[in-house]
Amino acid sequence: MKRPLASAGAVVVVLGAMLFAFYSSRNPEKRSLDDEARRQAPGKFIRLADGMTHYELLGPDSGATVVLVHGFSVPYYIWDSTAVALSNKGYRVLRYDEYGRGWSDRPKGTYDANLYDRQVSNLLDSLHIAGPIHLGGVSMGGWVTGTFAGRHPDRVRSLILVDPVTGTSGGPPSGFRIPTFGPLAWDVRRPDNGRRANVGLRAPGAFSRLGKPLPRTNAVSRIRSCIALNHKRAHRCGDGLGVPHGGEGQCPGSAHLGSS
Repeated sequence: MKRPLASAGAVVVVLGAMLFAFYSSRNPEKRSLDDEARRQAPGKFIRLADGMTHYELLGPDSGATVVLVHGFSVPYYIWDSTAVALSNKGYRVLRYDEYGRGWSDRPKGTYDANLYDRQVSNLLDSLHIAGPIHLGGVSMGGWVTGTFAGRHPDRVRSLILVDPVTGTSGGPPSGFRIPTFGPLAWDVRRPDNGRRANVGLRAPGAFSRLGKPLPRTNAVSRIRSCIALNHKRAHRCGDGLGVPHGGEGQCPGSAHLGSS
């Protein structure tokens, strides 16, 4: 009996060592995210309630404000061409790295709707952006912006969703709910194949925390509520930006990372 147990134990040790080696080789966060690292970054930094946030503000102060929110993996540079094009059209364009990505902090705690909603609110308040904004989000950024629009309809002039996260079960994609594996998958998901240095940074002494990972609670109903509450204020797709209205309908198969 001892020999089978010893063999099983050896298998567990070997598998654990293989998993650790895979994690170590795939985890892009190799460098400490500190003041020295941030001096290499483009854009600006501002300290908010939950940590330092990396952002860029382009365009004239007199222009209508457009806020662009990135998705699950690639930081704000995913909006490079869009930000330049909109600022050249006279818009004031704000984009930023969400907590846990890019040059922004990796705060301890639960990465949930409250955290990301606070980041948007704190950033707008700190930059003294008070008027209704055009708000655009891609992928997971669609969930962030949909949440913000539902909670703060008076602060949003239009909501633009690009291939947004959807789902109504209240939970993240099933893979991220697996104990141990979920947080590891979050860490080793290498944005843009690690070609951009500003995604490979970690907070000193911190392990990226998943907590209750990214609950996508009733995204569609939240957005519909926002439209219903303030449809005359044009809480619709692309109003004022020269993009045809998309209405409030959901295009079958158009979203990804939907919860199950």
